Amino acid sequence: MKLPFNEITIKEWGGPNAYREGRLLSERGGVSTATWDPAERTMQGLIVWGSHNIRTGARVLSDNSLENRCPCRDSVERGVVCSHVIALAFSLLAQSRDPERERKEQEEARQAEHIRLLSEQAFLRRVPRGSAGALDCSLRLVLPEGWQEETRSEGLTPLEILIDFDGGMTRRIDAVPRTITLGMTDTDDSLLFVLEDIAASRVPGRMHLKGADFLSVLALLKGKTLGVAGGEPVRSLEDTARSTLSVSLDKLSTDMVQDLSEILKECPGNAELFINIHSADNMKARLFSRKTKISVQKPLMHFLNEHPEIQFKVNE
Repeated sequence: MKLPFNEITIKEWGGPNAYREGRLLSERGGVSTATWDPAERTMQGLIVWGSHNIRTGARVLSDNSLENRCPCRDSVERGVVCSHVIALAFSLLAQSRDPERERKEQEEARQAEHIRLLSEQAFLRRVPRGSAGALDCSLRLVLPEGWQEETRSEGLTPLEILIDFDGGMTRRIDAVPRTITLGMTDTDDSLLFVLEDIAASRVPGRMHLKGADFLSVLALLKGKTLGVAGGEPVRSLEDTARSTLSVSLDKLSTDMVQDLSEILKECPGNAELFINIHSADNMKARLFSRKTKISVQKPLMHFLNEHPEIQFKVNE
């Protein structure tokens, strides 16, 4: 969840007293619910007040000033931003910095949509390997010939998706009849779900993936090899030695650095992380610490999807 405000903005809204009281109220669990509507730029929630709840809310205007909609006396009679709205803003800020919570919410929403589409037979049916009536198979991903040139010229990585059936038969995934049931491992089922999510429909035999989507797929290989037409298979992302983030100095923000720091803490791994920072006049600086290592997981993929201005490369 991307919010148009941070702690500095909140302090400007309420001043030192409301800021202090609202933050304390939020930290003590005084906000029972907090929601943000990005289209309307409004926040709403319930504040625990004694034996009852107060429904509060506010709207963030285009200049990032605040229109207070709390029914309390400070708001109605004095016309100031109250500690209730400040507490609500702090709770939303805490939610936005919890990538695991947001990931779960998005995952639940995708699962619900996925189930709805499955009921309409939009996708291939699959069950655990060895299930009665299923054709056991494996999912295989292959980078086709010329994939490097296409990635450089188009900014999209081509990927062929194949199904290898036990017994030796291989079919492109779009040539597999929807009337059969596939027996798959949990890894292949998760990988196919992500491909379906990226395609937002049935998976075609050949996809063209954005950088962050391609990395999401690599992160789920978990020991499987990625085939390369006419070359050696690519090792799984578990063996990645180096990852590089590149970002323009004018796009760098305190929130971005703070969010990335939280991900580094939550996803320690083996990939050494380099950070390239470049200015508008092409001055460049590379930041690197041998203590900074990361595992490329969904929180990082979500962070990169939210920040298209950041380029991410593996083993470069």
